[in-house]
Amino acid sequence: MVDQNIINLRKDLSCHEVTSYGFKGKLEAVTNDQINYLVNIDKSYFREIFYSESNLDVDLSKVEEGQDISIALNLGELSWYYETFQDLVKSHKLELPNYYYIHDFPFQSGNKNVPDELNKLKLIHSIIDLLTLVCYFKKSDASGLELLFNDVNDLCSVKIEYDSTVISSIGINTSLETIENHIADTSDKEARKRIFAGEITKILKTTGVSFSNLIAKWDLIHESYFKSYELYLSGFSFEKIKTSSQEYFHELTDRIYSTINKFSTYILAIPFAYIFILRFFDFAGNSFVKDTFLLIAGLFYFVIVWFVLLSNLIKAFKVIENDITQFQERISNESSLNLIRDSLETQKKKIIPNQRNKIRLVQATSIVILILTFSAYIYIHHDKFLNWWNSCLLFKT
Repeated sequence: MVDQNIINLRKDLSCHEVTSYGFKGKLEAVTNDQINYLVNIDKSYFREIFYSESNLDVDLSKVEEGQDISIALNLGELSWYYETFQDLVKSHKLELPNYYYIHDFPFQSGNKNVPDELNKLKLIHSIIDLLTLVCYFKKSDASGLELLFNDVNDLCSVKIEYDSTVISSIGINTSLETIENHIADTSDKEARKRIFAGEITKILKTTGVSFSNLIAKWDLIHESYFKSYELYLSGFSFEKIKTSSQEYFHELTDRIYSTINKFSTYILAIPFAYIFILRFFDFAGNSFVKDTFLLIAGLFYFVIVWFVLLSNLIKAFKVIENDITQFQERISNESSLNLIRDSLETQKKKIIPNQRNKIRLVQATSIVILILTFSAYIYIHHDKFLNWWNSCLLFKT
């Protein structure tokens, strides 16, 4: 939080001097209000405090009005105090702190009358936020923030570096909010970001790659972006949108029925595989080892059916269902594509759930067949199991 006592003290100092550790100066003919400032400032901030005439240290509990006091304040631990606007800029190139005081305006956060330079700094911070959103790659380390932008055939890297001179020279006449709203929360958001990044790259590569130049050319970037976006839209006429939507609709439909065909193959293959296993059982009970091997093979086949084949089918239908939902959202505002949207809704609500029910039926059938296989195996070799059980009982006795 901002300490108002330090702010008031700094305003009242005469013969002041800015130092590497903070500031120093003199209170001439100290007033009762100034004594209150001094008393309420944390003592750890005082580097020096002495009577100007005698150079004796000041005991704040005994200070009287009218005396001259020299003070040196150590502000190294204060994160909110800035002697100059440039000091604030050096420390906060990306965002402002919650609380701060700038002496050379003077201005304290929360005040209504915001200096023009500070509004320009906030504008730069907003521009940096937008640039971070549209950039191809960002690198942040102790040296600062670096943003990489790309065009179709080119790249440029912009180091976020600027000072109060760049801020004071800002002459942006376009609305940043216009671009922010144009890019944000749209179905073709990624395309708009690429277009904007492409315009930044082209203009900076022509006029000079630097953050200060980016700010200077902001109005040109703004204008070029909207022109390029119009050209982008002209390449996606209604008929092209309709054609591409129909093509994607057919692709989704093909994927659905391709998956159904695979599933139909499994429906036939699974029971035949078990019948094949059962056919080779020796129902006379003379081939215990072979039957055991067949039983184990049937168990492995069951695991593959459940956890590989049918599991992959379930996932495939889930992916298709998600793709249908996303595609429906993309064409939701196109009344001419209602037929496609309704057809996809039918597939999502009826055909895919119907296939899921069939998968559950196959799963249940495979369990029943596995149980029958085990039952047949036990039935064929029940004598061996009884003999084994009796042997175990005799061994125990």
